[in-house]
Amino acid sequence: MKDERGAILLFLMLVITGASLAALLALSLGGIDAFRTAVEEEGVFEEQAVVFGCFDELLIQLVGDPDFLTTSISIGSTSCDVLITNLGGTSRTITITRTNQNITRRLEVDLTVDPVVVTAVREEM
Repeated sequence: MKDERGAILLFLMLVITGASLAALLALSLGGIDAFRTAVEEEGVFEEQAVVFGCFDELLIQLVGDPDFLTTSISIGSTSCDVLITNLGGTSRTITITRTNQNITRRLEVDLTVDPVVVTAVREEM
């Protein structure tokens, strides 16, 4: 009779320990997912800052030369792809794209040159 109670108690302890470990594992995975999401969001904000930095540099170039054409803008060791579409006259549509690993940020800008006046900015992720 005592052996049966000991076996039942041992089995009960194994079940409780297993359930506790499963709950701990689930909580740990949730924490890891939250951390990974936070790191990815930080990367998105960094890429957004780079794209807007490229936009600022492009505006500086256009103020100096309204006919400025390029396919990329570099800022330090980073760069953005640029597509400038001449819509006729002084109107331009500019697409600035930055891709780093699996993060892509894109700006589409409508503007006029001579003088440079930004009429619309659309941000895409």
